[in-house]
Amino acid sequence: MTQIATDLPLVFTRGDAARHDLRRSRLERMLARGEVRSVAPEHYAESVRWHLADRTERHLALVSAAQSRYTRTVASHVSAALLWSLPSPRVIQDLPDLTVDLEVRRSDDSDWARVRRCALPGRYVTKIDGVEVTTLARTAVDCLRSLPFPDALAVADAVVGRGVTPGELAGIRREQSRWPGVRAARLGIGLADGRRESWLESASAATLHGWLEQGTPQVEVYDHGELLGRADVLWRGLGVVGEADGRGKFLGDFGGGADERAVAERLIRAEERAGRMREAGLGVVRWGIGAVGRGQVLAARIRAAAPTGACRATFRCAACRSELDDCSCTPRLRLSGC
Repeated sequence: MTQIATDLPLVFTRGDAARHDLRRSRLERMLARGEVRSVAPEHYAESVRWHLADRTERHLALVSAAQSRYTRTVASHVSAALLWSLPSPRVIQDLPDLTVDLEVRRSDDSDWARVRRCALPGRYVTKIDGVEVTTLARTAVDCLRSLPFPDALAVADAVVGRGVTPGELAGIRREQSRWPGVRAARLGIGLADGRRESWLESASAATLHGWLEQGTPQVEVYDHGELLGRADVLWRGLGVVGEADGRGKFLGDFGGGADERAVAERLIRAEERAGRMREAGLGVVRWGIGAVGRGQVLAARIRAAAPTGACRATFRCAACRSELDDCSCTPRLRLSGC
């Protein structure tokens, strides 16, 4: 198999190839043999390298190529979220998301990128590794308007967790008051909470909206002063804690080893922690990704787990370590203020 220059970008043009001494005739032979493939009009990738790249790497390579192709555009929506390393949506399309400001008099017609024309003031544009991209706050609101709600709330939660206030998001939403999806953005801003730590926690909150009151994320549970563990979410009125247990939590995707013994130890520790919380008078419910989108069923499980006896557990916010009654982390906006 013919090798090409390793410093070529993942997605390249014929001009890029020529600058790296890959002649046109050689490129044509590699295309004919399947060693190089077309990934967009007049854009190519080495087949093996493209196959080994994950969906995020492919998408971002196409974003960079598309920005070079379509003049004065800014990476936005999902493309911006990936550039900011925000939670990825369940489905990542190859199609790059770009925005061009209405005041730009001319922009090329798009044939392999999603190019939106809308107001994009310069204060909402920055750069990441040389790529022009919407700011964190603008990215969150754009995603809230355009993504499925579980994916969108995960982005908004992460943005709030990085210090963007719900008030900033609400200000951008008001500027977009007549834009498609603005009602979904209003709802998402009202539910956003920077304490949630994973896509599954955020997606679960989105799933339960309308079926169950919103719980408090990331709560430390104590019994007679002893820390029993940290719960992903607490429904204090029900006396129930919830654990959003994605497979990666136990299979070592976040460190701690992936061998059978390590996985078994994590499962045992999780069950022991749940047992101690039940002994302190709490109900415990655990779920995985299969619960997303099944709000009525999950809400019923949570309500059914409410204990009948007295609860002696006490609680602290895991973010500020204050007792829960004194916690002021990430206050939610009333929807009327969004």
